[in-house]
Amino acid sequence: MCIRDRAINCNLLKTRFVSIKYQGLNNLFMVFGMHFEICLFLLAAYCYPFNLVLGTRDVVWYHLGIHGFPFAILMMIHDEIRKYLIREFPRPAPYKANWFERNSLW
Repeated sequence: MCIRDRAINCNLLKTRFVSIKYQGLNNLFMVFGMHFEICLFLLAAYCYPFNLVLGTRDVVWYHLGIHGFPFAILMMIHDEIRKYLIREFPRPAPYKANWFERNSLW
């Protein structure tokens, strides 16, 4: 489900170094945007007038992306390990980036 992946990426990529455990959900606009996107999806997927206009049918609950949750968890684990290595790996100089920071950030 694209919306689930978008919400997970939004939470993971808020900061480069801080873990998701410490950053929280303090940005209310981001939280509102994620909830609004989920509500629009549910309206488009299950509301009969939307189905009639768009020419779609109801989505089976299993097809919503239940099988993709292990990959979402793997994305979270990968990003947390990357952030941990960036924070804990020694820097060559005080203001120089370490190896993980130079090679794993965008």
